[in-house]
Amino acid sequence: LFEKIRQGEVWRLFTPCLLHANILHILFNMMWLMVLGQQIEAKIKSFRYILFIVIAAIVSNTAQYLVSGSNFIGFSGVICAMIVFIWAR
Repeated sequence: LFEKIRQGEVWRLFTPCLLHANILHILFNMMWLMVLGQQIEAKIKSFRYILFIVIAAIVSNTAQYLVSGSNFIGFSGVICAMIVFIWAR
């Protein structure tokens, strides 16, 4: 587990969020990012918003890796974290 990360490739915690299966996948993820992101950024400001996205990406990518291995892509975990953040607030 986490062999590459232990070798210093820490970017692997975040970069799966940047990969998408096709144009519709990225289109819908970015649409939700725009809709939800405007609400969140208005509440917590830019730096904390970016930090939230990075932390949500790391947590969701790590959880996905532990559940199903290394074959996953997309921003959907961050979108889910954004929905939970809005719901909780």
